[in-house]
Amino acid sequence: MFGIVDDKRLFDAIKDNSETAFKVVYEEYFAKLTQFITRMSRDENLAEELVQRTMIKVWEQRDKIILTISLKSYLYKVSYNEYLMYLRKKSKFPNIEDSVIEAIDELEEEQDNQILLDKIRKEIDKLPPKCREVFILSKVRGMKYKEIAEQLNISTKTIENHMTKALRQIREAFNNE
Repeated sequence: MFGIVDDKRLFDAIKDNSETAFKVVYEEYFAKLTQFITRMSRDENLAEELVQRTMIKVWEQRDKIILTISLKSYLYKVSYNEYLMYLRKKSKFPNIEDSVIEAIDELEEEQDNQILLDKIRKEIDKLPPKCREVFILSKVRGMKYKEIAEQLNISTKTIENHMTKALRQIREAFNNE
């Protein structure tokens, strides 16, 4: 490890692909840069993301960077520029990010609902025939117990028993996951 942080030597080590030197810089400046960007953006998560981009940029472009200022000043400048680029993109496309996130969330929710529906259908198919018929008439077609009893020519108590059995079996299938 390095003793007193000497910017030039430290950055020369990074240019020579020293992950240890990069780690020293990362640990020394990540929190400070995050705090700096958070003060401007009032969003700590955004600040962390932008500082992360800064650090990635430094590592990926290490062989092209020529320090004309201190390493500290350079890191603050790059972080600030990342923040400015973020603001420019946000102002050009103000609601696109939000609408894309909403669309992705809706798609994921739709997929989750479809998975859930498929599982429920499979469990309904596993029910005994009469129990399945009662369940479908009640939950899918929206019929009242009395209407089902009249249609199937059985008592409402039997309908209740079939529904209790169906719901218990479906519930247990979900609880056993």
